[in-house]
Amino acid sequence: MAQMRTVAAALCLALAVSGQAKADSTSACGAVLCLAGEMIGHGGGSACTGYMASYFSIISWRHGHMDLVATAANRMNFLNQCSTQDSAVKVAVNDKYGTQQSAP
Repeated sequence: MAQMRTVAAALCLALAVSGQAKADSTSACGAVLCLAGEMIGHGGGSACTGYMASYFSIISWRHGHMDLVATAANRMNFLNQCSTQDSAVKVAVNDKYGTQQSAP
Protein backbone atom coordinates (compact mmCIF):
# COMPACT_ATOMS: atom_id res chain seq x y z
CA MET A 1 0.00 0.00 0.00
CA ALA A 2 2.88 2.37 0.73
CA GLN A 3 4.21 1.70 -2.77
CA MET A 4 0.79 2.61 -4.24
CA ARG A 5 0.85 5.92 -2.33
CA THR A 6 4.33 6.66 -3.59
CA VAL A 7 3.36 5.89 -7.17
CA ALA A 8 0.18 7.99 -6.93
CA ALA A 9 2.09 10.91 -5.40
CA ALA A 10 4.71 10.69 -8.15
CA LEU A 11 2.01 10.67 -10.81
CA CYS A 12 0.33 13.73 -9.29
CA LEU A 13 3.63 15.57 -9.16
CA ALA A 14 4.51 14.62 -12.72
CA LEU A 15 1.21 15.90 -14.07
CA ALA A 16 1.36 19.09 -12.03
CA VAL A 17 4.90 19.88 -13.18
CA SER A 18 4.27 19.07 -16.82
CA GLY A 19 1.12 21.18 -17.00
CA GLN A 20 -0.96 18.33 -18.36
CA ALA A 21 -3.54 18.48 -15.58
CA LYS A 22 -5.97 20.17 -17.97
CA ALA A 23 -5.72 17.45 -20.60
CA ASP A 24 -8.79 16.05 -22.36
CA SER A 25 -11.22 14.59 -19.82
CA THR A 26 -11.49 11.34 -21.80
CA SER A 27 -7.81 10.62 -21.32
CA ALA A 28 -6.95 7.20 -19.98
CA CYS A 29 -3.94 8.66 -18.18
CA GLY A 30 -6.18 11.08 -16.31
CA ALA A 31 -8.46 8.22 -15.33
CA VAL A 32 -5.53 6.21 -13.98
CA LEU A 33 -4.27 9.16 -11.98
CA CYS A 34 -7.66 10.11 -10.55
CA LEU A 35 -8.70 6.58 -9.67
CA ALA A 36 -5.31 5.80 -8.10
CA GLY A 37 -5.70 8.91 -5.96
CA GLU A 38 -9.24 7.88 -5.04
CA MET A 39 -7.96 4.48 -3.95
CA ILE A 40 -5.69 6.04 -1.34
CA GLY A 41 -8.20 8.63 -0.18
CA HIS A 42 -6.88 11.60 -2.13
CA GLY A 43 -9.55 12.16 -4.74
CA GLY A 44 -9.01 14.93 -7.27
CA GLY A 45 -12.37 16.60 -6.76
CA SER A 46 -14.01 18.30 -9.71
CA ALA A 47 -10.84 18.04 -11.80
CA CYS A 48 -11.37 14.27 -11.92
CA THR A 49 -15.07 14.25 -12.75
CA GLY A 50 -14.61 13.86 -16.50
CA TYR A 51 -11.85 11.29 -16.22
CA MET A 52 -13.85 9.13 -13.86
CA ALA A 53 -17.01 9.51 -15.94
CA SER A 54 -15.12 8.26 -18.99
CA TYR A 55 -13.95 5.17 -17.11
CA PHE A 56 -17.28 4.34 -15.47
CA SER A 57 -19.22 4.91 -18.71
CA ILE A 58 -17.60 1.75 -20.07
CA ILE A 59 -20.18 -0.91 -19.26
CA SER A 60 -20.80 -4.15 -21.11
CA TRP A 61 -24.25 -5.71 -20.90
CA ARG A 62 -25.39 -9.30 -21.24
CA HIS A 63 -29.00 -10.40 -21.04
CA GLY A 64 -30.02 -7.06 -19.60
CA HIS A 65 -27.45 -7.10 -16.79
CA MET A 66 -23.99 -5.66 -16.42
CA ASP A 67 -21.44 -8.24 -17.54
CA LEU A 68 -18.78 -7.88 -14.84
CA VAL A 69 -16.02 -9.79 -16.64
CA ALA A 70 -16.46 -8.00 -19.96
CA THR A 71 -16.82 -4.61 -18.27
CA ALA A 72 -13.60 -5.07 -16.32
CA ALA A 73 -11.76 -6.24 -19.45
CA ASN A 74 -12.99 -3.29 -21.52
CA ARG A 75 -12.10 -0.84 -18.77
CA MET A 76 -8.61 -2.34 -18.56
CA ASN A 77 -8.27 -1.92 -22.34
CA PHE A 78 -9.17 1.76 -21.85
CA LEU A 79 -6.58 2.21 -19.09
CA ASN A 80 -3.94 0.47 -21.22
CA GLN A 81 -4.30 3.27 -23.77
CA CYS A 82 -2.13 5.24 -21.34
CA SER A 83 1.38 4.06 -22.07
CA THR A 84 3.08 6.43 -19.61
CA GLN A 85 1.58 4.99 -16.44
CA ASP A 86 2.92 1.99 -14.52
CA SER A 87 1.02 -1.16 -15.47
CA ALA A 88 0.87 -2.24 -11.80
CA VAL A 89 -1.06 0.93 -10.98
CA LYS A 90 -3.45 0.35 -13.88
CA VAL A 91 -4.07 -3.23 -12.73
CA ALA A 92 -4.63 -2.12 -9.13
CA VAL A 93 -7.12 0.54 -10.25
CA ASN A 94 -9.01 -1.90 -12.43
CA ASP A 95 -8.99 -4.61 -9.75
CA LYS A 96 -10.69 -2.16 -7.38
CA TYR A 97 -13.09 -0.37 -9.76
CA GLY A 98 -13.39 -2.59 -12.86
CA THR A 99 -16.64 -4.24 -11.82
CA GLN A 100 -18.30 -1.29 -10.10
CA GLN A 101 -21.25 0.15 -11.96
CA SER A 102 -20.66 3.73 -10.85
CA ALA A 103 -17.98 5.96 -9.40
CA PRO A 104 -17.27 5.85 -5.68
